[in-house]
Amino acid sequence: MVKFNSDFKLKLVLKYLSGIGSTSLNHEYDIKGSATLLSWVQMYQKYGIEGLIVKTSKQSYSYMYKLKVLNWMKLHKS
Repeated sequence: MVKFNSDFKLKLVLKYLSGIGSTSLNHEYDIKGSATLLSWVQMYQKYGIEGLIVKTSKQSYSYMYKLKVLNWMKLHKS
């Protein structure tokens, strides 16, 4: 579950960069701990808007595929 979307993160990052303190923003938007907002700021500064986008495409593998991989590893002593 994603608690904060990219638009919300960008809004807060821009407010922070305009001079509003992280403590004020945390209280106003009910964010627990200043590390959350500061990590968004770092990601924004390093990667731009792309750094705030939530990546949700996790690869999942079937039971049979996993079993084949384990058998291959056992066979090849990996």
